[in-house]
Amino acid sequence: MCREHMEKKLCTSECLPPATELPETFICPKCQPRIDAHRHTKEGCATCNEVQFFKADLMMCARRTQCPELIGQAKCLCESINIMVGHTARIVNQERFWPSALEKMRKDKDFGHVLLKSDYWKKFEGTALKVGLCQTNPKQSVETHSAWYLLPPENSPGVNWDLFPNDHGLVEPDSDGFRGFVVEFINVISDLVVQDGYQSILNLRTTLNLISARHPRIKTCSRETDGAGSYNSIFVALFTLQLGTGGKAGNIKVVEHCHNEPGHGADICDTAGVNCIRQCWRKTKRTGECIICASRTTTALREANMSGFLHLQVCGRIDK
Repeated sequence: MCREHMEKKLCTSECLPPATELPETFICPKCQPRIDAHRHTKEGCATCNEVQFFKADLMMCARRTQCPELIGQAKCLCESINIMVGHTARIVNQERFWPSALEKMRKDKDFGHVLLKSDYWKKFEGTALKVGLCQTNPKQSVETHSAWYLLPPENSPGVNWDLFPNDHGLVEPDSDGFRGFVVEFINVISDLVVQDGYQSILNLRTTLNLISARHPRIKTCSRETDGAGSYNSIFVALFTLQLGTGGKAGNIKVVEHCHNEPGHGADICDTAGVNCIRQCWRKTKRTGECIICASRTTTALREANMSGFLHLQVCGRIDK
């Protein structure tokens, strides 16, 4: 609060802090509507100020006790608060990327751009372990990609409309010509379970080449992943820059890669992966066949006929 409102809340034993201790961007929640005072802006935020004053008061009280143990605990609490504040800021920034990227693509009418959200399943142990029939503990690596792109206008040349839902012609454009987004899910299934940067780059190249073959108009890509080492490393960054240069590198250029986890473990790729695992379990329960390798997982997913899913299978060398 400002000095005027502070004076009204002081106890008889309290005194106002020096003016130098008040931040330059101090915001008083009593001088303006609460929703504006607590909105985080460049001018400041009442909530942030309250956190800073709480830490200062905590350390002042701890030092007055002259107890090293209490002072140490107070410092640890302040450090935990700083971590919490940083994590909250990270979440806010993360959750801005995907909506703003979709809105930009819509506003620019960029029909040659695709947004790609990627995530690995937990190393899929196959359904054999569920029924106790396997002694070798086989595992598979499955990475799901969700590709988002604009639904082109009906008169767009060079578009293979057989790849779109049957009722796409019923979608009426709005005043800006926007007809909506199309989402494709692509599973890359492998018997190799390293899940390192090399594998993620090859999976990305495979996915982009598939998108390019299905939709030749798409030339650029923005990607979003979590911060796992298979996605967030200098190696991955350097090789990602080489994609889209033609030949085996494909024709789709990755122009943006956001490392974060906006869904906190529950984003659209995690949901897609869970649904696919359920389909594999259902086949095992229905037929008794153990899903213990990439080819069987791919077969089970294709038989499930899940709308919007494409399933690729990699056995042996992933670069083949």
